[in-house]
Amino acid sequence: MGLHDIFPETAQAAQIREEGSWLDKILEQAEQYKAAPRDTEEMKVWLFDLAHGNLQGDEILSGFIKHYVLRGLTVDHVVSDIVYHTTYGMSGVKTAKASLLCVLMRAGNIEEIT
Repeated sequence: MGLHDIFPETAQAAQIREEGSWLDKILEQAEQYKAAPRDTEEMKVWLFDLAHGNLQGDEILSGFIKHYVLRGLTVDHVVSDIVYHTTYGMSGVKTAKASLLCVLMRAGNIEEIT
């Protein structure tokens, strides 16, 4: 007689075990993504377009999530990348940061900071 015979698994316990496995897979994939090189051509193009005002709101948000948030990085990292790894200058920094913050504030339903 096994443990499962004494304590049969309930549907809820099976779901929790299954979700745990799914969550473990997601966390493992996220760690692998985080460890992958960040300076891809796609990321460089996104950063260029961000600094030059060439992106729409959804492109800004999805690029920021893909290239920064999922790697544990912030808006300050975007600014640092522009300052230290490009020649876009202060106008590129201001355009990128303002565009990014505007999209994030809209996504967070923040009308205006007073």
